[in-house]
Amino acid sequence: GGSGGSAQRGGDDGEEEEKEEKQELPDRPLTSHLNLDPDNKLLNAQLREGEIQVHVYPCIRVSGLSTFASLLYLGKRSAYIIDGYTLTRNTNEIVDIQMLMVEEWWVRFSDILIDSKDVITTNRAVYMIAYNEISQVLKRRYSLQNNAIEIFCDSGNSYFVVFGHYQRNKAYHKIKHLSPSLNAKSDYASDVISSAARRQNDNSSLLSKFTPSNVTQRWQNGEITNFQYLMYINTLAGRSYNDLMQYPIFPWVIADYESEVLDFTNPKTFRDLSKPMGAQTPPRLKQFQKRYADWVDPHGTDSSPCHYGTFYSSAMITSSYLIRLEPFTSFFIQLQGGHFDLADRLFYSIKDAWKSASEINMCDVRELIPEFFFLPDFLTNSNKFHFGRKQSGENIDSVELPVWAKGCPQEFIRINREALESDYVSKNLHHWIDLIFGYKQRGNEAVKANNTFHCYFYEGYIDVTNLTDPLRKSAVKGFINNFGQAPKQIFTKPHAVRNIKYSDLVASTFHYNVNNLKPPLKEERTISTAVAQVQPVEGGGVLFVGRHKALIPPSNPGSNYNYYVTWGHPDNSLHLCSIEGKTVQIYENVEKQAILTVICPDSGTVITAGSYNYISVWCHKMVPSRASTQLSVLYSSNTTKVLQPRKKLYGHTDRVRHLVASNNFRIFLSGSDDQTVILWDLNEFRFIRQLPKHPHAITALNINDLSGCIVTASHSSIFIWDINGTIITRTLISGTPNLIFTCITQTSIYEWDNNNVIVTGSNDGIVRIWGWMYKENSTNKTYNQTMVIRSKLTMHTSFSRHDNRKPAEITCVRFSETHDSLYVGDERGRVFCWRSDDSSGQLADHWVLDSGAKECKQCKVTFTFVERRHHCRNCGNVFCSGCSNYQHAIPYRNIQKKVRVCKNCYQNLRTSVSSS
Repeated sequence: GGSGGSAQRGGDDGEEEEKEEKQELPDRPLTSHLNLDPDNKLLNAQLREGEIQVHVYPCIRVSGLSTFASLLYLGKRSAYIIDGYTLTRNTNEIVDIQMLMVEEWWVRFSDILIDSKDVITTNRAVYMIAYNEISQVLKRRYSLQNNAIEIFCDSGNSYFVVFGHYQRNKAYHKIKHLSPSLNAKSDYASDVISSAARRQNDNSSLLSKFTPSNVTQRWQNGEITNFQYLMYINTLAGRSYNDLMQYPIFPWVIADYESEVLDFTNPKTFRDLSKPMGAQTPPRLKQFQKRYADWVDPHGTDSSPCHYGTFYSSAMITSSYLIRLEPFTSFFIQLQGGHFDLADRLFYSIKDAWKSASEINMCDVRELIPEFFFLPDFLTNSNKFHFGRKQSGENIDSVELPVWAKGCPQEFIRINREALESDYVSKNLHHWIDLIFGYKQRGNEAVKANNTFHCYFYEGYIDVTNLTDPLRKSAVKGFINNFGQAPKQIFTKPHAVRNIKYSDLVASTFHYNVNNLKPPLKEERTISTAVAQVQPVEGGGVLFVGRHKALIPPSNPGSNYNYYVTWGHPDNSLHLCSIEGKTVQIYENVEKQAILTVICPDSGTVITAGSYNYISVWCHKMVPSRASTQLSVLYSSNTTKVLQPRKKLYGHTDRVRHLVASNNFRIFLSGSDDQTVILWDLNEFRFIRQLPKHPHAITALNINDLSGCIVTASHSSIFIWDINGTIITRTLISGTPNLIFTCITQTSIYEWDNNNVIVTGSNDGIVRIWGWMYKENSTNKTYNQTMVIRSKLTMHTSFSRHDNRKPAEITCVRFSETHDSLYVGDERGRVFCWRSDDSSGQLADHWVLDSGAKECKQCKVTFTFVERRHHCRNCGNVFCSGCSNYQHAIPYRNIQKKVRVCKNCYQNLRTSVSSS
């Protein structure tokens, strides 16, 4: 937990494990192969051929609010979760659960679940989990009992499995033993957040570098965001997306839902993070304090006094927030007994929900969930559910947003996230962590903080397995499952404070210095062909790749790039080359027609497309040399890499020229001459959706690996889409009929920041930097998001500048890893680097190059060794010393000190200052 607190590493897991080891049932001998009905095609198709059984455990798979009777089958190469099957108690045979008496199966889980009818036994599905794809396995609780594990995979999938009769630890250790990559990891190693955070659309790659001992310090230093740190703590405390009763908890941060514009320098804008929701307003707090003082247990169970009888997180709270999205709509209806609640009691307004939880309702102390900070979709009733009418006669539809959101769900999410990452919240977030996960969660400190809840919400207060009264046992289990469960207490001391300011984090980033960039005097690097890819690598280095080449990512994150693949050869082959340029292998006859584009999303996958209307997915792996069947090998040894066909994807009607992938979102995009873009699933390689038709052929694609924002270019038009294919805005560069956008990149750091930019390169040699703004529609008083050009980079490459001796089409744009530099590659193979610079008034893009100026712009005197060139810092033209002997600040260029300007600019700047 870092310097500010002591993490208990999962609460009492150490004591619980020792207890479990003493009480768990002995293993029974198991058969070496699956004893399954040979006619069961589903299982035969899903289980690997010849899989050897290591162990089998009856279990329950938890998904949201649903529980499935399942079997955890541990083979030698993979684990399988098999729904609808179980293990007989006497003979240890794997059988369809429908073949057993309910009592024989139910006895294993009667202490965990309320009723056998709550478990789904009719589902038939097999989930295969290759051991080498498991990123982490964590011990979990279910119904406040230490009886579950959660398996996280590199693909972003995760599985929550519950065991009976003290079998959890055995299954946990077996999986750890069978997954060699996990052996060196701590039980709570933070790379689990890498998998979990993919659902949060966050920069999960950061967290894969951290361990529990330093993650708090990294947060204090600003290396991870408040959102990422809260997700880390939630996961450490046992909160899971797979269990609706233990959903991740996030705080309300904004208290002002009335103002048109929020002031993040005003503390009144924010909720008091040092107090629980029940203590936000003094009048309501007094009532809760009186309840505590006058406590009488309404259930007669001799429970200790508490301030609140309801909890800040529960399955009902989560389902009500997400009621407009499936499967949460169905979960909500299930919790309500088969119908929606009264319309006035539904979640329909952000402002009213805040008032209810902070001020008005004595039964409402709910906090938020992570989706309030990354998922605008849950605010819109896109499924057109009929939620009914309020007593006022108003229909319930999409969620009513505060004024400052401008009627835009995306803007609400952005501002709410901006508030979470603000300086005020950063300085006070440790108080909230103390309340929810820390030393103020329980005991005397909780009483002092007005932060006590009913005792049944906490682990350890009552042991359900020891209850003999069936009615009380059922009632206690129902209370735990329906009203909420406290997270594990992971900090026992006051949590550390974060004092770093956001302005310090972004001071040197590119998008905060767009008007103050330092242009390159010469190219950073020159390669033999047009630049196609710029790849930042660990340690600050950069790789530059030419046309018809694609880097193959290393198999281990953080390792060096060792190979790339080339195409465009006359025989339509692919060549595997070492990073030094040596051809290692040739894969012949890959396609019958020309390959036009290739991407390698990971070390084992190659995706090709070209002058045909389909996309080919290939598996790239190491096998013994004699097993190679799909390639010609130039350099062979005992093992070789083979390229094996995996799948062909159809959907386009013309040649496919562009491919781009996002590993965080596990999708890739294809752009075609048929004017369409298709989104594909990167895990299962299946169709997801097709974007509406563009006006021309697709000329460039990009997806933000952090926010999921998709940018497509069709000649001189740019389209912005969200991850679900909803159009956000469209921009057309008019008056330039031959303009074609050829490459796109986006800032992918601090995605909530309104200064983020999109950068485009085009065939006119100009790099355009785009920002965002909202324009009000005067007719209906709504706001539309639109793109505006914040700056242009024209030096060296633009065809419109006479001083550029070798202009060229822009073929690649890419930000550095730290986002303080922009790399620009062109058709001539040159790479230029534009850096953020705080030295106001130095070299700028609009300056005429020295090589293009032979005489003074004003007096026409010829420059010599004696008569030197001097740039006007405002207009950028070159003058002699006499014609540029003036000094003035240039505020609109963010130059506050006096710098050299020409006479004409001096007069204009003076006039501008006087008039303002």
